[in-house]
Amino acid sequence: MLVPLAVLAFMLIAGGIWLLRQEPRRLGAPEIITWGGLALLIVIINGVLELVFPTGDIDGWALVALVEGGSLMIAVFGLWVTTVIFSIPGTRSNRPQKLIASILGLIILAALVVLHIAFYRVDAGLAALLMTGLAPLLVPSATLVTLMWWPRVQQRLFSRVQKAAGAVVVLGGGLRSDGRPTRLLAKRIEAGVAALERAKPEAPIIMTGGQGPDEVIAEAESMAQHAIELGTPENRILREDTSTSTFTNLRNARGILVRREIDDPIVVVTSEYHVPRAANTMRSVPLEGQVLPSRTHPAYLPAAVLRETLAILWQRKPMTIGLLVVSLVPAAYAVLATFGSAA
Repeated sequence: MLVPLAVLAFMLIAGGIWLLRQEPRRLGAPEIITWGGLALLIVIINGVLELVFPTGDIDGWALVALVEGGSLMIAVFGLWVTTVIFSIPGTRSNRPQKLIASILGLIILAALVVLHIAFYRVDAGLAALLMTGLAPLLVPSATLVTLMWWPRVQQRLFSRVQKAAGAVVVLGGGLRSDGRPTRLLAKRIEAGVAALERAKPEAPIIMTGGQGPDEVIAEAESMAQHAIELGTPENRILREDTSTSTFTNLRNARGILVRREIDDPIVVVTSEYHVPRAANTMRSVPLEGQVLPSRTHPAYLPAAVLRETLAILWQRKPMTIGLLVVSLVPAAYAVLATFGSAA
């Protein structure tokens, strides 16, 4: 198992890097690298066990490495979901959802503990049941882990090719009950205004976002008012006030750019954790340019990154379903090996 898995890990990592060199806005490529990293971790665990215990059961060490590598990835996901309860904003409307998420995270962690007890005490039936149930969690776990490392790497890649933008597009992100931008959205607007100063002299800044059912004003209008307060001239601000998602934000912004005959690369501004999906959406709209991250307070991240993980999985439903099926392959191997060792 060691050599084929090592080859697979190398192919996944090398393939992901090659794809990113062609187009750094890809979202699937860094996930391929994450899956390759998981395969490499399993190889390393397997290799260490065989080195420390050279007379042991080689197939047994492969099974241990598979269980431990997968468990580590899922444990990261479970720990992250558990911390959602501590994230902000802490409005009454989302406290029940955050509590439910945290309870689910604790259940995942507890299931991992029980898996290890059953596995090492050779309770084949319980271990097989838990491995089958936990294996699909590798899919959201890999997406979440990717969102933990990829935005910073992507930011560095973008910084190498910065050019004077033909326009700045700021993505909406929710308003307070009084119609003012949330702290998260205010950071996006501030980063957008700063980016406008580095853009071409005639470049406009496009505020995007419609009016949600619980909002007293369109996000684009509130964002424009905040930008004016920051000193942005009114004549450089454009409003896209009908969109309801990242895709429609960018699609409608593209319509504005086409009507104004702006064909230079643009800069899209959004929160750090949202950069990968926004960049990937730019490819599908399509729009030329790059994404600039605004600073996100760490207290926002647990809930924000979890929402982003679920949004990515939902946006790519066919791929998600395919990965869920594939994730059951190592679980099936582990189940068969577990029953074989128990027999």
